[in-house]
Amino acid sequence: MRNLSLFRRVEFDFIDAERIQKLFRESKNAISTEINFPQKTALPELPNIEQAYIGLLSAIEYLKLIQNTNEEVITSLFYDNVRHWQEWNAVNKEIKDTLENDESKIYFPLLNNGVTIIARRIIPTGNKFVLEDYQIVNGCQTSFVLYEARAHLTSEVLVPVRIVATDNREVRNSIIKATNRQTEVTQEQLFALADFPKKLETYFPTFEGSKRLYYERRSRQYNSDESIEKVRIINMTTLVRAFASIFLEFPHRTTRNYKALLKSVGTDIFNSEHKLEMYYVSAFAYYKLDYLFRVGIIQPVFKPARYHLLLVFRILAIPEELRLPRFNSSDMAKYCEKLMKVLWDDNTMKSVFQQATMIVEHAANGDLDRDYIRTEPFTEQIKGVLANGWQPNVNVDENPMSIDFEITNTDDIDMDDQGQIGLF
Repeated sequence: MRNLSLFRRVEFDFIDAERIQKLFRESKNAISTEINFPQKTALPELPNIEQAYIGLLSAIEYLKLIQNTNEEVITSLFYDNVRHWQEWNAVNKEIKDTLENDESKIYFPLLNNGVTIIARRIIPTGNKFVLEDYQIVNGCQTSFVLYEARAHLTSEVLVPVRIVATDNREVRNSIIKATNRQTEVTQEQLFALADFPKKLETYFPTFEGSKRLYYERRSRQYNSDESIEKVRIINMTTLVRAFASIFLEFPHRTTRNYKALLKSVGTDIFNSEHKLEMYYVSAFAYYKLDYLFRVGIIQPVFKPARYHLLLVFRILAIPEELRLPRFNSSDMAKYCEKLMKVLWDDNTMKSVFQQATMIVEHAANGDLDRDYIRTEPFTEQIKGVLANGWQPNVNVDENPMSIDFEITNTDDIDMDDQGQIGLF
């Protein structure tokens, strides 16, 4: 490269996966757009802010910021928004009605909270502004409604905007959180801004074909993509519950005590040091169990115990490793790869889950009432059965519905002479 005499300087920098992902995202968001912005006020100099403006931007000019050359919404502009397009809820319908009414649309800047745009760079020349590498961090709903109502827009329809140029990550996140506090936003949605869920969002689709899942970091972000099966979309609530059941062994806390689980987000759950494989395994196990319920292989009576089934599945899938590796270790990544192999083999997966239903039913003594199942004593009962009574030996033969067991505690269990238990 030096011999080409094309470059002033050639250097090598070693970067990790996280940096590669960030560079990839930045390449997707490398957008430059020029707008006419006469009705503006420049804010005074602020620490870590290169430039900042507030003002009113013509709706026609605003559409230039959110559309590509094919007049389609550039969805990547909302990557840093806490929520994606929420479809036609009551608020969005009301905004649309305002914009489509000739008498009311001129009052739009008084009726709307406005839009916040954070750019890497702003180049002002008089009233002409060039925005480079920008994100719309607040105003996703407004943007989509403006786009849908574009046939009714004129230059007299004005949009309140804040445009900020900064490279400071903390300042960016502070602005995003503050501007989104104007509407009801849950702590779960605000967590979508953190790095770890962004890693999961990127990691899940890296698996091919039937192994692929999608982590919904932002509410409804995949709704408009008809190529994605809805059952393959895993949201934060589902993932937290599945992970807590499988790896924290808290299946009893996944429903009534779910809010208490959320207090562990960032520490015991979604910890930045955790292996991503753990979360994919949790999501895929949930996806497969849901499939078994939908096709009737596992009866609906076991649904109150679905999170206990996930825990039992993990223990049965790798019975020789009852003690989990450290969550940030390479051993954990290897452990998860073993679980993936079981989950990816449909016959083995079904057999292990069916065995799990037997263990749950045995531990419950036939009482699968949700008020009894979703308790810590029941979780301990299952662990006791697994530790002291049942030594599973899963053999998948030509009949995937046939499972062999080695049982040391045969109380209340009907077996034939070979120690086999029929599933049906």
